[in-house]
Amino acid sequence: MPGKINVVGGKNPTGNAQPLDVLEAKTFMSADGEQIGTMRTFHSGAYFTSNITRAANALYLSVPTAGYYGTGAWVKYTENDWTPENIKAGVNMFGKVGTLQERKKQTGTVSSGSVRHNFINAIDGTAEYNYYVDVVCAFVPTSCTILGYAVFDDDAGVAFYDDSMMYNGVKPLCKYPAGGANDRLKPVITGNTIRMPVPQGSTSWRYVAYG
Repeated sequence: MPGKINVVGGKNPTGNAQPLDVLEAKTFMSADGEQIGTMRTFHSGAYFTSNITRAANALYLSVPTAGYYGTGAWVKYTENDWTPENIKAGVNMFGKVGTLQERKKQTGTVSSGSVRHNFINAIDGTAEYNYYVDVVCAFVPTSCTILGYAVFDDDAGVAFYDDSMMYNGVKPLCKYPAGGANDRLKPVITGNTIRMPVPQGSTSWRYVAYG
């Protein structure tokens, strides 16, 4: 009978395998007779996929093409933001240890007194007596903003007065580090305390500090 092959004992093959179930170029016997497999084979190398599923703390990668993947084959997914700089310092994420230092934040209210401090003008280096507040942080501050009439900036390392600046919808009073013009006075950092210039004594000021 065409397509059927008799074997010892007069019985025909009864397997139900289909060509897609068998590796390409491999022959096999089934109830339909001798056939050749068509399943694609990937023996070695990296094969890129963009099809991933996230569930809880797991990533599921789908193979880019259906087939058989040998022990030397890898399914690859690329994430350009998966870098040590984007992972919290000391955290091991899939074998990559982070170096990102967590930024600390502190907010509160602080009062200026009637005493003035001898600040240094960042423009010409002259000394200027000015009212001030001491912001005591639970960490070494790297930046601080007094909310009111002035500002700070993370680049210049100085403070200045500027009515036009906004911080989270509020006009800042004094900023450190600063990056503006006018009376740019250098705040003083001693340990965890940053002394910020303010334009008025005996007044309460809101602040936000980072470290």
